[in-house]
Amino acid sequence: MHLPLLHRAGLALLPLVAAAPAAIDAPAYAPADGITLVRTFTLTQETSVDDSETLINGSSDMAPEIESDTSIVRTLAVTDRIASSAEGRPTAFERTYDTVSIDVKSPMKLSMMGQLTEAELAFEGTSALDSRGVKFNWDAESGSYKRAWSDDEGDTEMLEGLNEDLDMRGMLPGGDAAMGDSWEVDPAVFVDLVFAGGDLSFEMTSTGDTPPPGMGDVADQTDGHESWEELEDSTVTATLAEPESSGESRIAVIEFEVDITAIADNSDDMREAIESQAPGAGVDIETATTRSFLEGKGVLKWDLAAGHAVSLTFSGEISAEQEQVASISMGGQEMAIESNTESSGTINLEVSVSAE
Repeated sequence: MHLPLLHRAGLALLPLVAAAPAAIDAPAYAPADGITLVRTFTLTQETSVDDSETLINGSSDMAPEIESDTSIVRTLAVTDRIASSAEGRPTAFERTYDTVSIDVKSPMKLSMMGQLTEAELAFEGTSALDSRGVKFNWDAESGSYKRAWSDDEGDTEMLEGLNEDLDMRGMLPGGDAAMGDSWEVDPAVFVDLVFAGGDLSFEMTSTGDTPPPGMGDVADQTDGHESWEELEDSTVTATLAEPESSGESRIAVIEFEVDITAIADNSDDMREAIESQAPGAGVDIETATTRSFLEGKGVLKWDLAAGHAVSLTFSGEISAEQEQVASISMGGQEMAIESNTESSGTINLEVSVSAE
């Protein structure tokens, strides 16, 4: 944008001056003490196995062939009653876990040694957190939150894995910003939003067909956040876009792009799966790794006057590459297993926030 040229009789032509980018109020976490915020995080994921190859002693003759599609819906709804905040974070608040659920549907076909097995696998995850309250209090000395059940009853170990930050404040610029400015967000912060709330201690129950032998125990199913704990070569870039108006509120708009790679060691899970199917077997695992990839774009909207988020949307593509190499010894016989699986699909995150 340029200032207009002024033409007046007897005056020299003024130089053209480039105006600085229009500054707006920087979005910051600053909700009023005593406010109640209701937040709902809904994660939906659809994935399919694109390619899978298993070799047993170098041959695929005895190896299973798998076709599988998986859909996941993970829902977390909470009510936060914020007593106080300071230095860009809540210092004392009580969170009620209104809804904590995960639903997994996975129709599959397994062909092995001429036998075809079809199953409609389905799992439902519930949590002891559902309808319970937890108090979070900031301890400046340790630089962490102390957690306690609101009714002082329950397994306190369950509270250790809870993530306090559902404010999305880690997506903010952390200082002054002008429209068009960009900044880097810690990729781990975004992963924590995808798996909102941290370790929610899901207990999985089968609601579909019995899994075929070798497919693992339903009790071992999780929401998958363990696969995203070690990140590498990952970026999340945010940009302050043109603000919006909603009634009397002025809304900051933050557009962001995600490119995340994670690597997970699944050796323990693989060992437990083999030992559950072949008790007493000797198991030597050379590698059992999963590389996961997430790319996409999203928008975070932030109420500038109220000092809190109002919504977040994200859509992207997700894929994974799994490699397993192991040997099993039992009854004087050795079995070498090599497995490679590739999968891909879509992922969507919808977050809504309302004040009471």
